[in-house]
Amino acid sequence: MGEPSQTTEQVENEWKYIGSKAHSVENTTIYLPYTKREFDRSDIQNSIIKKISLSVDDIEPETLTALMRNLSDIAETVLPDVFRWWLEEEKGESSKFGDFVEYFNSESSEQGTKRFKGKTVAGDKIEYPIATGTYNVLMREINQISQYFDAPKSEAETINIDDLIQKGSLSILHLTNDKEFGSILLRHIIKKVIDYMPKDHSTPILFIIDETHIFYDSRTSQDALNDLSVVCRTGRQYKTAIIFASQSPRDIPQDLESVVATKIFFQSERKDASSFGLSAEGVDVETLPKGACVAKIYNQPYLRLLKFPMAFAGVKND
Repeated sequence: MGEPSQTTEQVENEWKYIGSKAHSVENTTIYLPYTKREFDRSDIQNSIIKKISLSVDDIEPETLTALMRNLSDIAETVLPDVFRWWLEEEKGESSKFGDFVEYFNSESSEQGTKRFKGKTVAGDKIEYPIATGTYNVLMREINQISQYFDAPKSEAETINIDDLIQKGSLSILHLTNDKEFGSILLRHIIKKVIDYMPKDHSTPILFIIDETHIFYDSRTSQDALNDLSVVCRTGRQYKTAIIFASQSPRDIPQDLESVVATKIFFQSERKDASSFGLSAEGVDVETLPKGACVAKIYNQPYLRLLKFPMAFAGVKND
């Protein structure tokens, strides 16, 4: 992916010191939401870009509302149970999300109230009366999010966890411009990895979640924090780890701070680094050069100052 980095002699000498040199990154795939029609990087080959969409077989009922806005508390409670009923009791083998839309639109009404069968997480069956106003809001939102599902196979595909977990491969999910879709897809992938970890320890997995706050600053995206915590707490024994990256430590959800074992600060404000207990004698974190950082490394209490080499690919020395 991209060309080998072009930079200074000093950087090249650093690479030589660690026995490496500038090189392109091979075996890379960039995944884009089907709704994003164009990719805004002219230096990326089209051959490594894949469009993806969601499938009714992948999404959990509780996360369906993550793609919707302005729902009442009643609507947020009812819809997952109605969707679960349809998945488990009505859905055919080849059914798509459009079939759920049709099902939701076809239920009969009685005196201005629609009645839907639902199923709770515990498996209890229940009937929900939905007032006309609530139903109209739900119907509008369901129609709106249908764009994320079941794209034509010639134009997009559903993401397969086996494609992502290939030794030596780099999978990039470019989701910044579609937060709702990104939050749902990320949670789906992490759940799949949690299921995968105990089954295969041979392939190391590293998640790098850049601009963390984009995906974890909303009500719905908070649902994914428990899954991330599981990976943080148990992933080491399965060769699985997560890097959370952000411009400011204040963007990292507080619920994750307690399970993040290693913290690294590049050039930052002193108060931010000190709030995490990071410092190095004689080092001003506000004036660190490029690549240098102060750190608190798991099981390495005396290692406080580090220097990372420049990226081997994609950097141009203008």
